[in-house]
Amino acid sequence: MKLWQITSKIKETEMDLHKKVEILQMIEEFENDLIKTAISALSLNELKAVQYVLSDKVSEKSFFKKEVAEKLNISASTIVGAFDKMQTAGILSVKTQGVKGVHLSVYNDKVFNLIEKV
Repeated sequence: MKLWQITSKIKETEMDLHKKVEILQMIEEFENDLIKTAISALSLNELKAVQYVLSDKVSEKSFFKKEVAEKLNISASTIVGAFDKMQTAGILSVKTQGVKGVHLSVYNDKVFNLIEKV
């Protein structure tokens, strides 16, 4: 179960309002820490790739590794490594679509603001 799914369940659950707010704040802090940790694990080139791809702040998109690699003058494997790390952290999902490129789904929109601040 993903954090956003847990958050949705808590919002739907009947419980004391103060307890619900406290739990949601703890989850929010954990999410922020998780994103910051994943970002700090990226190399400089991986960070450039993630910032470039996420710069338009769109939660669902497709892109071509080769185009990004050429634009940033980095290898396609660097891009793969960067998004593998972000996917492992549970921040986003990456699916290769062959000739259609790579499909990206961002689970938590907080990543857009936190990646800009680096």
